[in-house]
Amino acid sequence: MSGLDWSHVTNKIVSCSHDRNAFVWTFDSDNNKWVPALVILRIERAALDCKWSLDGMRFACTSGAKCVPVCTYEETNDWCVSLQHKVYIHLRYIKLLLFYFMLNTIISNK
Repeated sequence: MSGLDWSHVTNKIVSCSHDRNAFVWTFDSDNNKWVPALVILRIERAALDCKWSLDGMRFACTSGAKCVPVCTYEETNDWCVSLQHKVYIHLRYIKLLLFYFMLNTIISNK
């Protein structure tokens, strides 16, 4: 696992790893355990970090491929959909982009 973040709004956890996938964890109070849901990020290199937006409705992951998949939950299909945003900057600045994403200033809700 390379990244982990918790949304205080929705009480969900997102995790990502070097296998290029992410999981959204939802707490099942009946069984008293966290239930994972796979999110396919469609990236070519490892996922490095992930962050929820402030409203808890979407999250972003950074990758070694210099792209930032932004994922939103699609209720009709019961899964997360990822949209790719290409980043043309050095890799060390991508964590800074996640900070701006967290503040809802880098990517508008489409």
